[in-house]
Amino acid sequence: MKKLDPRALIYFFIDFFIQSAAFALLVIVVIGLFMAGRAGIFINASGTLNTDISQYIGFIYYLAGLFLIYLVLVFIWAIFYYSNYGYELTADSVKQQIGVISRKYTGIPYDNIQDVDIYQDVLMRILGIGMVSIETASKDPGEAGTGTTLFALSISDAQALRDEIMKKVDEHR
Repeated sequence: MKKLDPRALIYFFIDFFIQSAAFALLVIVVIGLFMAGRAGIFINASGTLNTDISQYIGFIYYLAGLFLIYLVLVFIWAIFYYSNYGYELTADSVKQQIGVISRKYTGIPYDNIQDVDIYQDVLMRILGIGMVSIETASKDPGEAGTGTTLFALSISDAQALRDEIMKKVDEHR
């Protein structure tokens, strides 16, 4: 199996961060406020507002530490995702494996491939990578086809892969 471009790791990290940031920040703040309430950072023992600024600074450090742990966990997930993603062209199909916890294997015969496109979102354009979208026809009339997407290939690799797939599609017809 061929691996993705190393810049894919950066793409996956940023993509996973964006996807999970709102939820993670909410969890960090809720945990932080719960811990601060239990520790009496905002309200002192006499029930008045705490004016000791050092406790607030400590609370900010605590939240920053939780955020740093979150970033490390997202980066570790991106590494696992990157290392468990592969593809290859065989004599009769395009094969893809993907997944960290559960693994998915996809095989698309060249006979079913209708089109191969290359897409780039803004982040991919900045990183110089793209995704190859392989579209297939449905076996049943009236149903939409399926396909797969190979993420985070360098643009030159994506173009070469698209050309190679289309060449093999033409050979199989």
